[in-house]
Amino acid sequence: MDPHPFRVLDARAYDIFVCYAYKRPWKLPSVLKQYQKVTVLAWSLGVAVALRLSPNIKASRWIFLNGTGALVHPRFGISPRVFSLTLDSLKQYGSKTLQNFYQNMFSGEKQAFFELFLRHRPQRDLAEVIAELEEASSLKQEDLLIPHQTTVLAGQKDRIIPIQKQLNFWNTKGVRLKVLPWGHFPFYRFVYLDDLLETPL
Repeated sequence: MDPHPFRVLDARAYDIFVCYAYKRPWKLPSVLKQYQKVTVLAWSLGVAVALRLSPNIKASRWIFLNGTGALVHPRFGISPRVFSLTLDSLKQYGSKTLQNFYQNMFSGEKQAFFELFLRHRPQRDLAEVIAELEEASSLKQEDLLIPHQTTVLAGQKDRIIPIQKQLNFWNTKGVRLKVLPWGHFPFYRFVYLDDLLETPL
């Protein structure tokens, strides 16, 4: 992803800062130092990255959405075989495979949401996306510490990181999660990002 799909979202009580392009060494955005209270909303691959950065981030709240500590994992993430086939297809067919992936992200969501996403689709270079995914595949399941004040939201209709994989991961961490009737990309259900950030457990 990049900031483009999120520019249609507004916020009333929050300033929004979007982090993307997960390439090691990961660096914390210096803008965070300007705030006394920070809420981290991590989604998809961002969950795995945020969990590894969490010891270095002074956040008052953590919200993890449709992700786990390992993007590619037989029990806790995308099946290694499926991931490998998707990556090979992305290298061979490029934007066609990306379009199919985007459609899967919106399984369980309104068609209008998918059309809105396409009008604000990410503008990243394909080679950069492939390199990021190759690096992400090396994120192994580790003894990750879960930060305090953590909320986990899991989409029941998620076709990217299936709900059972999410349940498998968070159950091993003893973290209670809220299962919602969402697909992988539920952001357009909300006019204001505040409504997502304040989803009660």
